[in-house]
Amino acid sequence: MTRDLSRRRPRAPGAGPRAALAALLLALPAAAPAAPLPEGVERITLSVDGLPRTALVEPPAAADGQPPAGPLPTLILLHDMGQSARQVRALAALERAEPLKDWLRVYPEGAERTWNAGRRRVDGGEAVRMPDVAFLRALVAALAGQGLADPSRIVLAGFGEGGSMVLRTLCEAPGLAMGAAVVAGSWPASLHCAQGRPVSVLMFHGTEDPFVPYAGGQAPPARKVGAGAMASVARTASSLAALNGCRAPSDETLPAGGRKRLWFACEAPMIAWRIERMGHRWPGSPERGRAGDGLGPPVPEGAPDATVLIAAFFVSLAERPGP
Repeated sequence: MTRDLSRRRPRAPGAGPRAALAALLLALPAAAPAAPLPEGVERITLSVDGLPRTALVEPPAAADGQPPAGPLPTLILLHDMGQSARQVRALAALERAEPLKDWLRVYPEGAERTWNAGRRRVDGGEAVRMPDVAFLRALVAALAGQGLADPSRIVLAGFGEGGSMVLRTLCEAPGLAMGAAVVAGSWPASLHCAQGRPVSVLMFHGTEDPFVPYAGGQAPPARKVGAGAMASVARTASSLAALNGCRAPSDETLPAGGRKRLWFACEAPMIAWRIERMGHRWPGSPERGRAGDGLGPPVPEGAPDATVLIAAFFVSLAERPGP
């Protein structure tokens, strides 16, 4: 029987994140049996609009026998279309990022391995009909309600379609996250950001991405992405810059090819990395990819490490003094 999440039990004073996670697991409906998870990772299930939704939750490891005191800054990472939470966890390998060692890391599962990122069919209907913004709101509320996540220090990151879902969430759930990172994802051409407000964003895009074309448009037919074209990376960046009230950007050429673009006088920081001759990849991942796997050119030598840069970006946001 699904329990009422509105009556969550508060976290006991001094309890560590794993104790709070154990309490959350008791308060949530049990997930269906699945393959064994990596050590230290738990699966939780929520009911959102009557539908079961799941996420992997990874509290920080205890140091010297003492877990970090919660509630914790929390990174929520969304997988690409066709991926799973476990796959994006392996791809990003967040455990490599020392600044995130005391953070809660959460990996939601998209229904049928995709997200309702805001794509529209030619008749104007949603290409994917799932309440994914509501799911992310409910996930944050559940984690915060058990004292695991600090609701004032939530950041979102996404790869591919997960990155596009992050952009939609920034528009439709303003204030849910204090910052976001998007890797190989762009703005759905049909997405309008009427409710959005300034938020810090870090982006990474490869110029040879076959699934999220740098110049925008439809992905190849073999990529089953549903209806709806994607905006170009330039339009995605300009839309975010307008949202953040930024002035003209400054560019820095990268030694390995590409560009780092930094916007100034923004209400919230914004940085975009353009990586030449890279396909649909997570730069810096242990899984660099290979030619011929259908994802475009592999990560070039000397490319920036997205995981390390995302960690530094998010930690700097979390450490800024509040208003």
